Amino acid sequence: MRKILVLTTLVAAVVAAVGATGAAAGGPCGVALSETFDHSAISTGTPFSTGTVTVVGVTSTSSVAATVTLDDGSGDTLTIDLTGTTTGSTHLVFTSSSGTITGGTGSCAGASGSVTAGVLKGENTNTQWESTTPIAGGAISIGGGGAGAGAGAPPPPPPDNAFLCYSAFQDNPGVWVMPVATQLLQQGYWSPYAVPGNVAGGTNIGGYHLTCNLASGQSASDSTLGGAGETYGASDKSVVSDVPGHYAIVGS
Repeated sequence: MRKILVLTTLVAAVVAAVGATGAAAGGPCGVALSETFDHSAISTGTPFSTGTVTVVGVTSTSSVAATVTLDDGSGDTLTIDLTGTTTGSTHLVFTSSSGTITGGTGSCAGASGSVTAGVLKGENTNTQWESTTPIAGGAISIGGGGAGAGAGAPPPPPPDNAFLCYSAFQDNPGVWVMPVATQLLQQGYWSPYAVPGNVAGGTNIGGYHLTCNLASGQSASDSTLGGAGETYGASDKSVVSDVPGHYAIVGS
């Protein structure tokens, strides 16, 4: 009973800590995107109301992709990859058909999501750019925590069981209830690694599968996969990495 009580207290502390850091990390990025800019300067919209814009990749009418980087000037950036078509000559016009938020820094670190609309016009012989239609999208996900996670959405509940490994010759891990898993970790068992992608017949969680041993050339990143398929960034690693039911994600 004492061990169960201690574990319950530990998991509660982890949930509280991760929830607090997740909410703080969201900042201006934990909102829906609706961004316009004029001559490479942010005009209105969220998450940034001021700053600069860089557009690369649009060089001629054969260009079909553009990378837009928003920078508020204080360490917060957001990168958006757009696909579409280009028309014009002196003033190229890029019309987006779809787009993806591919990352950021500062409060937008680990940002992801999708965007729609977005018509960009090159000015001053295409050295500066304007958005004649806003780049817009739904709530931005921070660090893979799900849509709106940066806005302070509660973290998933702690898992009831945990996958563990006990042999260097083992591929798929075994599974134990949390109190037993905690004891086994103290006896030399270890948590498996999370590899991107699902495999048939494997132990799949979210978009990952678990394996007991790293392959040649693989190494663990600073990101961690939770038992409900949620992911935690480097800032939460020290909080969740030693808790049963959390698995180090293999880097690329």
